[in-house]
Amino acid sequence: MPLPEGEPVTSFASWRNQLILGLAEADANEPGQYLDAAAVATAHAPGFSPGWVRKAVEMFESRGLVRAEHYIGEGLDGGILVVLTGEGLEEAESLKSSLVPAADRFVHIDDNSGKREAAQEAVERLAAEVRKSNSLFINGAEKDTVETELTGLRTLLNGSVVRAQSIWQTISGNGVVRWIAQQSVGAAIGALALAAIAALAALLGFG
Repeated sequence: MPLPEGEPVTSFASWRNQLILGLAEADANEPGQYLDAAAVATAHAPGFSPGWVRKAVEMFESRGLVRAEHYIGEGLDGGILVVLTGEGLEEAESLKSSLVPAADRFVHIDDNSGKREAAQEAVERLAAEVRKSNSLFINGAEKDTVETELTGLRTLLNGSVVRAQSIWQTISGNGVVRWIAQQSVGAAIGALALAAIAALAALLGFG
């Protein structure tokens, strides 16, 4: 499996948190099964540098969050199978509670013009690449849907106050920006989506 290359768009610590959340999500779909750590990282926590998966698994093992099996695999991060322990699931639940913004929390984005401008620029660049893309979508209707969602996000960023959940939903789970990143690993549009995720998370105070 080809792994993402290039400069990471987030810190190792922040990315490691994304990975443990991704492992918990994957475990919910395949309870108690050993999972390919690199595959989970690619799907749920893209944007990592070579070797990060192996280092994160070593840390998780030392803390009793996962059990791991190793075999000869591709690259620095291949050949690692992991299954979450009960402690790992608790860690993911605690982390998720601490990261997800409260539904009634409002962010005064005009108070932080630098981060807002960075987020606006990142989303604009992503939207421009989506408009040019001919490979990400099966048909024009899908493309129109994603463009409409990005337009809504751009409108939110033009205001002075936003509800935190409105932005969070675009960069988490199957939100539009996260979806683009997951569908475009290793491509230019995927890198732009990851940059937008980092900028929007920073605007919410998570970067």
